[in-house]
Amino acid sequence: MAENKKVVVDEGGEFYEMFLEWNDEKYSKRLSKRIKNGLDTCVENGTFTGSRVPFGYKLIDTDRKGKKGTIHKVAIDEEQAEIVRYIFNEYAKGKDKKVIADALNAQGKRIKGQPFKFRSFEKWLTNAKYTGEYYFGERLCTKTYPGARTI
Repeated sequence: MAENKKVVVDEGGEFYEMFLEWNDEKYSKRLSKRIKNGLDTCVENGTFTGSRVPFGYKLIDTDRKGKKGTIHKVAIDEEQAEIVRYIFNEYAKGKDKKVIADALNAQGKRIKGQPFKFRSFEKWLTNAKYTGEYYFGERLCTKTYPGARTI
């Protein structure tokens, strides 16, 4: 027969457990604030905040170092930007996305070594980063990505 064993926790143990939980919560809040402050600084300075860089852009090193290494900025990749400009211009003229993809393939253009399909660039047409202004969370970013006037 299994006996019911009662775990006895003295008041000191309960207090210690409460202290550990409180300390964990405070650490989590401090860490969250530090991350938010770091991201705010990146947005304000126009440095790269992370994630994928859209086609037509590339990362370049700055002369500044952070805790995790070199700080990067986003710059235009001229070879890819030529393709992005073509897509936006042709789409603005009313051309179908499939027609644009076929024209790029006829010119010998490729994306990651593969022929273009209209789905290759479908999301680009609505990606706010190409305008130079986009939201990162609740932060309006205007200095990170060179905008439509330059790409």
